[in-house]
Amino acid sequence: MTGINLIARMFHLVSLIAALSVGLVLLHSEPVGGGQVQGAHQAPPAPKSDAMGDPLPKGAVARIGTTRLRNGEPIHSLTVSKDGAILASGGSDRGTSARVWDAKTGKQLLSVDNQGSAVALAPDGQTLVVCGIDAVLRVWDVKSGKETRQITLTGNPGAPGEGARAVAFSPTGDLLAVRESWIGSPPNVGPTLWMARIRLIRFASGETFAHLSTSDDRERGQLPFVFSPDGRMLATIGGEEHCVHLWETATGQLRAKLPKIFGVSLAFSPDRRVLAVGNSEAIRLIDMLTQKDIRALTGFPTKDHYGPGALAFSPDGKYLAGGGTDFHDVIRIWDTATGKVTRQINKQPAYGGPLTFTRDGKGLIAANGPALRQWDVGTGKESILAETPRLELWCAAFSSDGKSLALAGANGVGLYAIDGYKEFKRLDEKWARVTAFMPDDKHLVTAGAKLSLFEISSGKKIRTFEGHKYGVTSVALLDRQTLISGSHDGTVRLWEIGTGVETGRIDSPWRDGNRGPLPVHAVAVVPNSKFLACQSGGNVFLWNTATKQVAREFTGYHWDGYFGGIAVSPDGRLLAGEGHGDFWDKVFVHQIDGGKPARNFSHRADAFTRHWGVSFAFSPDGKILASGSADKSVRLWDVTSGKQLQRFAGHIGGVTRVAFAPDGKSLASTSTDGTALIWDTGRSSP
Repeated sequence: MTGINLIARMFHLVSLIAALSVGLVLLHSEPVGGGQVQGAHQAPPAPKSDAMGDPLPKGAVARIGTTRLRNGEPIHSLTVSKDGAILASGGSDRGTSARVWDAKTGKQLLSVDNQGSAVALAPDGQTLVVCGIDAVLRVWDVKSGKETRQITLTGNPGAPGEGARAVAFSPTGDLLAVRESWIGSPPNVGPTLWMARIRLIRFASGETFAHLSTSDDRERGQLPFVFSPDGRMLATIGGEEHCVHLWETATGQLRAKLPKIFGVSLAFSPDRRVLAVGNSEAIRLIDMLTQKDIRALTGFPTKDHYGPGALAFSPDGKYLAGGGTDFHDVIRIWDTATGKVTRQINKQPAYGGPLTFTRDGKGLIAANGPALRQWDVGTGKESILAETPRLELWCAAFSSDGKSLALAGANGVGLYAIDGYKEFKRLDEKWARVTAFMPDDKHLVTAGAKLSLFEISSGKKIRTFEGHKYGVTSVALLDRQTLISGSHDGTVRLWEIGTGVETGRIDSPWRDGNRGPLPVHAVAVVPNSKFLACQSGGNVFLWNTATKQVAREFTGYHWDGYFGGIAVSPDGRLLAGEGHGDFWDKVFVHQIDGGKPARNFSHRADAFTRHWGVSFAFSPDGKILASGSADKSVRLWDVTSGKQLQRFAGHIGGVTRVAFAPDGKSLASTSTDGTALIWDTGRSSP
């Protein structure tokens, strides 16, 4: 072999190796310009997202509303980091959820479920303390999302109901104040009461070094408290006289008892010189040096007012904000120097929850039902997540043509086009518990405090059906001319839709002692018959509209079907409802003709979810039963076998209502978290 041939062969071998190397690289690389390479690893498709860009839960095709700054239940606890970048919120005493949020975007940073609802965020925003009624404080690292330790509250009174109901870090972050509540009898008092006291804890060691309680120990479960800005003092309102007490946090010693005052809320000014005390008449500004009144801030409604539910000073101390506990939809901001109201923010009907100013003083953050909302103080306009549903949603209803979806809740009734799920009309009917389309899909009936009929195109209320003494719980259509409604007043009433005239009335056959008939919680028409199914107390009765008599009774049902506790199959053969007593976790399916149980199956596992009933809906073909529960799940059941076909999980609050689309291919669920989810009924595996 010549030298030239040898060199040529070596060059050919090097070229071959280089080509193979390039080929191997290409096989393990992303294609240039988006082209496809056979055999290359393909990244999984991105999960579908809602309008905010947040991923949808498995099985969901759309979300109306957002989970950002939503707690899933009314928020009773709010805390903010020292720099204002991090927020933490907790639900009501009956809830078990706590959340940590990015204050700017509303994105969730940490979720803690089933461990309590009262929260405290350390001043640096890196540590969260969660507590509940089990007398244990759980400490979480916000960045890692891990629980780091627990602090057990030893030395409790030992009575039923004991536990931690509120918690707060001192401004320096070295102390925790915990309000404990329990059922007990104060000295020389016969009846048992909710008792309360404050426990001071050194956070680093978890050591309790003081218990703070007023002299007569009669707090009745309420003991508002707040740290002074320097952390050296704690103010409380308690005792039979509801006096303000000032405690030294280093020793737990009582240093002062201010003059008699009925107070429900407290706030220190940033310089510690002024203490604001709110009551039903006014907010008193007290000079901490002289312990005398500076001035009183007024401007409350004169009717049905119980005082501000929460108070907060602006960072410069020039303004004080207060939110009402009386269901008035206003937050007021006072100029502390003049005592005049400078701004009123309409936050819509909800509960008087906690509030705080942003660290720059330009914004105000307040709890509004299950949501945290933020307003610009200068303009009064909402500055984040302004266009999303905020309050609890209680009902969903599809139009008969499947093109529209109506959602009813505390914030009114919204109508959404199925194509894109964008709101195209809002009906101003606050606290609407239920809603239903008329057969022409051009009108909508809503029920809550009142029973009303709306024209959808104009959004105008055509008429109100007058007659029920109390709130309306349920509605149904007997035919194209007749509307049926059930009410807390214990009656079912029939109405002529065209005129609004009452044409019939049914009293619940069950009575509450001498106080009249028990409330009617649900009504449903039995197709192809003259019967109405009515739920009252722990029973369901069939009413014959021809004979005006009770034709049959079904017993053992849940007493409170407040969120749609019964459903009748499209063929009129089956009745579904929730069991009662020994059957709390059972779904009953009865044969209407004969009343025999056709099937029952378990929906829920934990006792906590029992504080409201399960909602039901049959699919249009009657083969599937959907159920939604306070355990936050939606389930699909095979009606014949009772087998669970699917379980959808994605709400962060309890499910209040479920509704099938007319084609049965999708299902809508509403929740206390203020959102509705649309589920593909054939997508998720069993």
